[in-house]
Amino acid sequence: MQRIGLFETLLSAAVIALGVGFLVFLLWQTGTGSLNSYEMAARLKNADGLKPGTDVRIGGVKVGTVESLRLDQQTYAVEARLAIREDIKVPVDSSLAVGSGMLSSAALTIMPGRAKTVVQPGGILIAR
Repeated sequence: MQRIGLFETLLSAAVIALGVGFLVFLLWQTGTGSLNSYEMAARLKNADGLKPGTDVRIGGVKVGTVESLRLDQQTYAVEARLAIREDIKVPVDSSLAVGSGMLSSAALTIMPGRAKTVVQPGGILIAR
């Protein structure tokens, strides 16, 4: 039986450290490293292309995900439940848009307003 040498052990440790470092860098750069989020709702006239798990973005940066979609049978508006990163505060006068790029899937985009008050956890943001 052949013994594993010191070089192979150090090389294996370096590969594992590099992999862990890459994952940490990826989570840090994409902003998905936050484990805490708060829930809010968004009321939309059209949710074409949205589904649970769809990205919520501000300025092209992912800040949350769509948790669920529900149709209001009286007004036919769509209510999307969103999980937003806890460090992101959405002004109450923000606007919403559903869109996608040529090579990317649909995303819900929030265009922040200028109001000093923000949507509270459990609150609702209505598309204008």
